[in-house]
Amino acid sequence: MEFSIHRQDRQPLHLEGENLADALARAVAEGHSLERAHLEDAHLAGADLQRANLTRADLCRADLRGANLDGARLWYANLTGADLTGADLTAARLMWADLREANLAGAQLEGADLRHANLERANLEGANLERALLVRANLEGAQLSGADLRRAYAYNISAVGASFEGANLDGAHLRGTDLNGASFEGAHLRGTDLNDAHLYNADLTGADLTGADLTGARLRGADLRGANLEGANLEGTTGINEGW
Repeated sequence: MEFSIHRQDRQPLHLEGENLADALARAVAEGHSLERAHLEDAHLAGADLQRANLTRADLCRADLRGANLDGARLWYANLTGADLTGADLTAARLMWADLREANLAGAQLEGADLRHANLERANLEGANLERALLVRANLEGAQLSGADLRRAYAYNISAVGASFEGANLDGAHLRGTDLNGASFEGAHLRGTDLNDAHLYNADLTGADLTGADLTGARLRGADLRGANLEGANLEGTTGINEGW
């Protein structure tokens, strides 16, 4: 496979004849930028791209299983359909990144910045998103079963039809979110901020909402059978009696 990027002095850095994952790791270690690199369908499983600059890079359908992207810059990157299973994206910067239908199962995203990212129909099952920034991200139809979202900042996200079954959202900030039709079956939402959240037709069966703030939340059609609302703030909540 022939591939080239540009060095800091804008001259092409040729990588033909090398294993691509190793070549890119070498380029990053030498301080080269991968900004706007064309890496669609690339085989980069296990690649060490820690702190790499992949701003606006095209990684569509790339194989990044188990890759080290700790602290990487992925602003506006195209990661649609990419396989990031088990990848390390701790503190990675993914603002405005396109992650539609990407596979992030078991990925480490603790402290990652995903503001405005598009995660529509992405698989985040079992992923670690503790303290991640998800403000205004699109999670419609995303799979987050068993994910760790403790203390995540997810104000104003859209997660219509998403699955959070068995996920841990203790202390998460979900103020003003659109969670219509989402499933929180058996999820942990202790002390979670759901102020003004839209939860129409949401499945909250068996969910633990102990001490959650549901002020002004809209719960018309929501299923709350078996849910624990002990100590929850229900001031101004609508539709609560329908599913309880």
